[in-house]
Amino acid sequence: MDPWNDIVDALAGAAREMWGGAEPRRCDGLAIAGESVVAMIGYAGDTLKGSLLLQASRRVTLGLQPSDVGMSTPSDALLRDLLGELANQLLGRFKNKLAARGVLVVVATPVTAIGIDLRTHDLGPSSSVSLAVDLAGGVVHVRFDAVVSPALEMTAPLTDAAVVEGELLIF
Repeated sequence: MDPWNDIVDALAGAAREMWGGAEPRRCDGLAIAGESVVAMIGYAGDTLKGSLLLQASRRVTLGLQPSDVGMSTPSDALLRDLLGELANQLLGRFKNKLAARGVLVVVATPVTAIGIDLRTHDLGPSSSVSLAVDLAGGVVHVRFDAVVSPALEMTAPLTDAAVVEGELLIF
């Protein structure tokens, strides 16, 4: 059985939860005209490894700032940090969904950049997917690449999460 659709469904579910129910849609590659902010973060496990990339225009990234941090003219560093943190949060949610299915991965540190007319192209239908998430301020693009081992086995999802994302657990 090919687990690729389960992997993509887990990613879409993580994005939906992160952005308040906004439904991710598949798109062909990522391309934003003009200046955009990107954040890339890798992950690796015994049976699954790859990377996740978030990309949004400067204007959309500016709109993603929490209201208590919002600045009318934030520095490039603040915008890169913001998208890097969002990439980290999205990959963390995805990691939790995988763990609930018996797949463990570790997450690397995000790398961020700002560029002009940045584009990516999917690697292929069973190793890469691009999603667009339509938010009030514009579109955030998600690119997900994976190398899936033939030994990957996903168990049935657990029904009760021990900790919900965003909650604090003190022990």
